[in-house]
Amino acid sequence: MPSDIQTRVVNDKTIQDFQLQLSYKIWENVFDSNCVNDSFNNFLNTYLQCYNANIRKQTMKKKIKFQNWITTGIKTC
Repeated sequence: MPSDIQTRVVNDKTIQDFQLQLSYKIWENVFDSNCVNDSFNNFLNTYLQCYNANIRKQTMKKKIKFQNWITTGIKTC
């Protein structure tokens, strides 16, 4: 059982930075492609690049809760 949890830090500042970076991207490669799959892949790559740069992962320690209702008989089995 892993003891660390990874979450994303999402707040007003990270969202604003994400939107700002998306607005500066050049989207010609998305709209100029003749293939729908290529257009989608170009869009997704650009979007995820901005997302991962601005909405960063944060590692937190997992809190282990003690279960009071578990009896010693169950614990030893």
